[in-house]
Amino acid sequence: MPEISYHIATQKRPVPVREHRRRALPSQPSIEVTMTSSNVNNSREVWKPVVGYEGSYEVSSRGRIRSLDRYRRHMGGGTALIKGRVLRLNDRGRGYLWVGLCQDGSTKHFVVHRLVARSFIGPRPRNHQVNHKNLVKSDNRPGNLEYLTQKENMAHASINGAMCCGEENPASKLTEEQVQQILRQRASGVPRAEVASSFGIVPNHVTAVTSGRVWAHVDCEGVDRSMFKGIPLGERRPEARLTESDVRHIVRKRARGEQRSAVADQYNVAPSTISDITRGRTWTHVTGL
Repeated sequence: MPEISYHIATQKRPVPVREHRRRALPSQPSIEVTMTSSNVNNSREVWKPVVGYEGSYEVSSRGRIRSLDRYRRHMGGGTALIKGRVLRLNDRGRGYLWVGLCQDGSTKHFVVHRLVARSFIGPRPRNHQVNHKNLVKSDNRPGNLEYLTQKENMAHASINGAMCCGEENPASKLTEEQVQQILRQRASGVPRAEVASSFGIVPNHVTAVTSGRVWAHVDCEGVDRSMFKGIPLGERRPEARLTESDVRHIVRKRARGEQRSAVADQYNVAPSTISDITRGRTWTHVTGL
């Protein structure tokens, strides 16, 4: 019987060619820097050194931040040129733009409008804040920035309809009825810390209410805010955790660039207490700062 041979035809499957693509970074919301159209495109962008980071970073008249060319030393002893670039600005949710600056291996984050104001306007006076004239928080051109006190800043926002007062403010922690209760309790001699604890706020908030810095439009029958002016200030308070000398040292440490949390740990207080001191919300009677 003749031998039958079978031939099975095989077809090679084509091998797909992989395209080598650069892995995409996680998507992040793009930040648009809002500027008025007048003279933005035609004006020359001016760059100035970032105060405290001279030779490493510069800030521009359009509110941009860039790093400068620098050399980095390798472990083997060689050096490589790192080209400078315009840095990406981040919005942390409140509309203000932030940027991270690195120096000596440590990265610190700053709001851009403060860097612009410091380089183009000058040092920020104590108890002053940077205000955006057109209320656009991302417009950090020097001409749109100015130094104002907190009271002036709030008045500017209120006049231009950017601030809601009292219970209409989404960030409000109290109601008008609670504010009246706070005034009555403090007038009857209830300690500030006890009042703060009962309403879930910090003691400094109680002081702000009784002094009229906040909720000034709320009156309480039988209570005159002028009676609280005789309350001891600063270290004369029984519950005071700091002395006037401590406050002076805190202001100097923050001026040198020490981290707020680190300074707070040194004096065993909350970071918000450090912010209240440096922004002039508390201990305003202390001189020599």
